[in-house]
Amino acid sequence: MTTEMKIRDGRLDEFFQKSIKEQMYLYFYKKEYGYDDVVRLTETEKNVIVSRVEKSIVFSGNHFFRKSKETGKFIYNKIEKKVKCNTFSKFDILFALAHFPQFDWLKAEYVRGILSDMVLSNSIVRDILIGKLTNVEAVVKKYLALNKIKGANWKVFAIYSSRLCSSRQYPIAWMQSHTTDINEAMMVMISGEVDFGDKKPTPEQVEKSDIFYDMLNEAMALNVKVNPRWSLKRMKEEHKKMTEELMKKDLEDKEQMNIYGESPKFDYPCKLLSTEREVFMEGSKMHHCIYTCYWQRIKGHEYLAFAFDAPERFTLGLKLTDGEWVYDQAYLKNDEHINKDSKALIEKFLGDQKVKETLQGLIKSPTETTNSNVIDDDAWLRNVLNPHAA
Repeated sequence: MTTEMKIRDGRLDEFFQKSIKEQMYLYFYKKEYGYDDVVRLTETEKNVIVSRVEKSIVFSGNHFFRKSKETGKFIYNKIEKKVKCNTFSKFDILFALAHFPQFDWLKAEYVRGILSDMVLSNSIVRDILIGKLTNVEAVVKKYLALNKIKGANWKVFAIYSSRLCSSRQYPIAWMQSHTTDINEAMMVMISGEVDFGDKKPTPEQVEKSDIFYDMLNEAMALNVKVNPRWSLKRMKEEHKKMTEELMKKDLEDKEQMNIYGESPKFDYPCKLLSTEREVFMEGSKMHHCIYTCYWQRIKGHEYLAFAFDAPERFTLGLKLTDGEWVYDQAYLKNDEHINKDSKALIEKFLGDQKVKETLQGLIKSPTETTNSNVIDDDAWLRNVLNPHAA
């Protein structure tokens, strides 16, 4: 017995009912022709077969005829109890099954966004075809059981896998290995989605979802677990710690070259930070963003960073503007403001003619700057956290 359902009606029957002259006019001049796309469900004593066939128009040179092309096929052998063939993608087999009346439950939940093609393994498609699985709950629970996932709420997972942006989804087993609560983890990620549900997410939900997404990448890189129940404040703190740990690990594998060749000395209680490790350690010790936000500019000779030891411990940043190094910022630990004595020392330092001449020698020529292959800081940081994404 075979059931055939049209997915797309290209009006091929109407085309072939016309005269050859009308066909030539429509095909070559008006370009008014199409193709039929059909799915077939065939059951015999031996097999259950789902197939998708595209029927198009072909001109032989003196007449038109139909051409059929199979674009997907699934065969389950009932006697051997084996899937013998599957040339469908997961999305295409779900799309095909959803067109048969006996699988209206599948179509209804797919349209509602409660079922994702992710869960359609060969064995699950087989059980749907033979009537062993007849609702979404049973389908999703079987998928979780096949992947040996315990403790995951099937409804939460169904929403996670179907509504969350595919680029932000992780295999459920990965998430379970690197979070302390798999269901809460999925809900945190879902809650930040703009298109999820009737209510728009709050700014805090969006921020927490974005941070948690980054932390999952970091957790897998560090092989640790993160707690999705942390408050936003705690999550930011833990995120910062993990980011610093990853950057430190990244630095350990790099040869520490002095970007100036040899760092100049100054008659002031300061040191010019001239290697990636030095800039990283300054940011880590002082708890500010001199490394994460400025290293690429420092490396490209567009920014200078100094570690001052007196009259208090602070970091000075100078930016290159119109061919001159000018004051940009100066902060104590944790971005605290410097005192008046430090401000006076900076003014003296930048006004010193010897210092000006020394700093001028650190400016690259336009050609050197152009060829330095500097990338922006955000892109660089993404590469550190996810080096295999490129």
